[in-house]
Amino acid sequence: MKILSFGELLFDEKPEGKFLGGAPLNFALNLAKLGLESYLLSRVGEDDLGRRALAEISASPLLSTYIQHDATLPTGLVQVEMQGDEAKYAIRRNQAYDAINYKEFKDHAKNAEFKLFYFGSLSQRNAINRKCLSTIFLKHSFEEVFFDCNLRAPFYDAQILDESLKRSTIFKVNHLELEEIYPLLFGDSASFEKSLSDLKARYDLRLIIVTAGSKGCYVYEGGAVHFYGSTKINFVDSIGAGDASSAGFVFEYLKSQNIDKAAIAGNLLGAYVAASAGANPKFSETLLSKIG
Repeated sequence: MKILSFGELLFDEKPEGKFLGGAPLNFALNLAKLGLESYLLSRVGEDDLGRRALAEISASPLLSTYIQHDATLPTGLVQVEMQGDEAKYAIRRNQAYDAINYKEFKDHAKNAEFKLFYFGSLSQRNAINRKCLSTIFLKHSFEEVFFDCNLRAPFYDAQILDESLKRSTIFKVNHLELEEIYPLLFGDSASFEKSLSDLKARYDLRLIIVTAGSKGCYVYEGGAVHFYGSTKINFVDSIGAGDASSAGFVFEYLKSQNIDKAAIAGNLLGAYVAASAGANPKFSETLLSKIG
């Protein structure tokens, strides 16, 4: 099955160096490492970082068919600072991933069909990408649409969230983001379960996944909340752990349609990345045997 991930391709700049990342890339790369036919629709600059990104992707199982080249804008770069267990991001404006071109995608995609489409909020911070995204939803259909809001202030608002949720079948959010999103969309606060119930009712969502860091995750389906605890790990950093959790969930859900197995796989992959340095560690054979 084919998976298409839309949005930012960038480098996380930390004191020890620059590391390929961006939530859509992390998600797509994790699925590729798990064995799915996974594509990223993004854009890089014609610069050293762009060439490095393409080289690293070429050496991975992620398919680069829809990665575009920009002669003007630079390849995405984000400064990352760890504050305790949490990563803080200084996100630059006017990066190559802000100018994804639908015509270039169409010319390469031709009659390609994708089972799941993944997108977030950061990639919608300008009109070019919002238009591209709207055209994709107008011209293409997907069995599942996974919206991982992945809030990065100040690059989102109520309209972006509302339109994104209207297009989605699966919504993934962390527990802190949920507390911020609900008042933006509904005008007041609500209990945890009411927030999920109202979101599902308004947007006709099939599933809502709420990650809760090291505790695990909640899945809201059919009017009920299910909790899935995570195992204890030797924590290293949180970068990419949420994206890995999303990928693990999607991999198992598309394979079996079993929510319990999907949540367990998501927690397992998220914990593995949180116990590793960087967003995209090599997967061990033990991990693959547990998920695949």
